[in-house]
Amino acid sequence: MRLAVGYAASVRALLLVPFLVACAATPVANDAALDAPTSASDGDARDARDAPASVIDASVDANADAADPSGTWRSALFPRDWSPIHEGAAPDAAGRFLPDFAYAGWHRGDQRPPYGVGAATTTVDAALGDGATDATAAIQAAIDGTCASGGGVVLVPAGTYLVRLPSATATAAVLVSCSHLVVRGEGPDRTRILVDDPLRLRDRAGIAVRGSGSSWDGATTTTFALEDALTETHTLTLTAAPSFLPGAWIAVRNTTTDAFRAEHRMDDATSGLTGLWPADQFRGLLYLRRVTAIDGLRVTLDAPTHYALRARDMARVYARPDFLEEVGLESFSIGMTENLTSPGRTEPTSDDDYLTSGTTGYEVHASRAIELERVHDAWIHDVDSFRPAHNTLDVHVLSTGILLGQGASRVTIEGSDLARPEYRGGGGNGYLFHVMGSDVLFVDDTSLGARHGFIVNQAASGNVFLRVRTTDSRYANDSHRFLAHANLYDGVSLDGDWLQAVNRGTTSSGAGFTATQHVFWNTRVIAGPTIAAGCAVESAQLGWGYLIGSRADPGASAMLCPRSFTNSGWAALDPGAPTDFVEGEAMGDTLFPASLHAAQLALRCAREGISCAGW
Repeated sequence: MRLAVGYAASVRALLLVPFLVACAATPVANDAALDAPTSASDGDARDARDAPASVIDASVDANADAADPSGTWRSALFPRDWSPIHEGAAPDAAGRFLPDFAYAGWHRGDQRPPYGVGAATTTVDAALGDGATDATAAIQAAIDGTCASGGGVVLVPAGTYLVRLPSATATAAVLVSCSHLVVRGEGPDRTRILVDDPLRLRDRAGIAVRGSGSSWDGATTTTFALEDALTETHTLTLTAAPSFLPGAWIAVRNTTTDAFRAEHRMDDATSGLTGLWPADQFRGLLYLRRVTAIDGLRVTLDAPTHYALRARDMARVYARPDFLEEVGLESFSIGMTENLTSPGRTEPTSDDDYLTSGTTGYEVHASRAIELERVHDAWIHDVDSFRPAHNTLDVHVLSTGILLGQGASRVTIEGSDLARPEYRGGGGNGYLFHVMGSDVLFVDDTSLGARHGFIVNQAASGNVFLRVRTTDSRYANDSHRFLAHANLYDGVSLDGDWLQAVNRGTTSSGAGFTATQHVFWNTRVIAGPTIAAGCAVESAQLGWGYLIGSRADPGASAMLCPRSFTNSGWAALDPGAPTDFVEGEAMGDTLFPASLHAAQLALRCAREGISCAGW
């Protein structure tokens, strides 16, 4: 018997063609008169183009019957008849294919979230917004009361609202722990949340949106083993009939076994290093999905998985706890009072202060302005950071800006500008947009002055960074540790920054290979840091990575560099052969479609017969 819900579709799995070494590709011209040179695979410089031309409207289905715009070119990996692997397409002869990124964001990115929709259910007393009165209890009471009534909108009027940890054991100053709730201000320049607790925020949050339970299975979890699923797929075959039904939310995962590490050359014998991908920290791949159909042992998901799942590595599924859903943070700004415990400590001397009590680094370590964990189909819109008026330093937040934990999925973060973390030392500090979860859609966000502006971590996958801009980060916007995979950087603008996905060896507690199947599409360089040596992207991914299209403002360079070079220690490690795919260096102005995400989303919506938003 077949059970189905929603838009279920039957798709077939494919075995990946073995990896083959390949050179850079020649872009496919859409105009015979266009002279499209082949990009160099070793990242040699080319003359940078002038300022980018107006962006082609990428909301149009780029593979429709209409001809591509004259004078443009297509990637060899995204021809007009492109179809995703999970719909039955095959990799090319070298085993290359573009993952399908058309599922990121609130409700898979089909529509923009309901920004500004709904009248206020509860309004916080505006008299508390004087910047001096502790408003924590009132804001929390408004949230809890609205939760108790089934959800709604908590309006925080114009003003500056001071919040602090409500107790010595609290892990957030303000906590959202129910679904169907929106916390809305009156604009980031008018409504300000001031987190005023600089001595107690180590490993704590200003605002936290947290569901209950865990993303991970435990001793009492009922799990269902999987047969091998060796490529991007919508369908999984179980070894026993599941107890869950269509419509259920499930977790799909494996375990970082010794065999998994050895397959990826992360074992001690092959790598020559000790402690790469430690199983107690890298627990395995994790996908959070909704079941759309069950046909015997065959389960269909509402979004594909992105990497090989093997029975050997205990690949399995299990019903996920009821995480939060339909939660929004809108139209306010958040700032944090500076910590002056050790004001004379500066970079790089302070890099290890997070380990030394009695220092600023120690007291603010792992603090975050906003945290989302165990939540799906949520959004953050028009939420900025600000420098509190009493801060003597140019500080907006203490360490992390927005953290999305491994249990956060299908979140849209649009139009958020974050800046100036106080502590940018080691141990995971100073990241302004930090994602460990999956299928998050970042749109038109900006980072300024971070250690790492936009960063993926753990086994993060399916995330899309669309038209984000990052400025003056201390280090690269990188894939940081363990096997993040199939993430898309689409139209990213770099101002004094660069993008990176390399083998980081024993750095960051055994980071090892940090990426595979990442796509860097149409990257723009406004200005580059000296360390990047003219490269917009530094990429030496495990297996295939894809560097497609770049453009540079006058005086800048936008080379696509498929090698590790900015850290001599990492450059000497396993480079992750084959050499990453490079195409269209300094030709981003004429790349069509200008946005891979927009084109893939249009194709998915056409396949499903639904109307979708243009991003």
